[in-house]
Amino acid sequence: GGAWNKDGVIVFAPDLRSGLYKISADGGERVAVTTLTDGHRAHRFPHFLPDGRHVIYYAESSRPEESGGFVATLGEQGQRRVLASDSAAVYARQGYLLFVRQGTLFAQGFDAATLGVTSEPVRVAQSLSFEGSAAPFSVSETGVLTYRTGPADAEQQQFAWFDREGTQLG
Repeated sequence: GGAWNKDGVIVFAPDLRSGLYKISADGGERVAVTTLTDGHRAHRFPHFLPDGRHVIYYAESSRPEESGGFVATLGEQGQRRVLASDSAAVYARQGYLLFVRQGTLFAQGFDAATLGVTSEPVRVAQSLSFEGSAAPFSVSETGVLTYRTGPADAEQQQFAWFDREGTQLG
């Protein structure tokens, strides 16, 4: 996974078992943003917070109960866990982190200035379809949310359009 901020900095995971790195969109040397510590096996799926300086990402631990969403700051050492999750977390500009825990999509209030959660998680959707820790959802700048439910087997999946009341349109 990778993310590109408004200042031309790209943060990415170069492989499945490493920390995160940053590089200028203009090229140059890559620089470590996070290091694997405390039983972490991988840091993946970075997502910039609105300030472009902080990155939320998924840390996979050898102890599953310690996996979850972590925040790192560009140019500073250290990282800290902000939530328990089974997937990468994505920040919605309306002030929420979206993430999956045990197949359920949650939204949890998050203050991007203090880097702390501000509420208990709220269930958004159940039976999300995903493998690994990649987020099976996306949220736009305007708050439009898309997510995938149903079986993880691609041969059994069917895309569908729904209106705001939940009626299938096609």
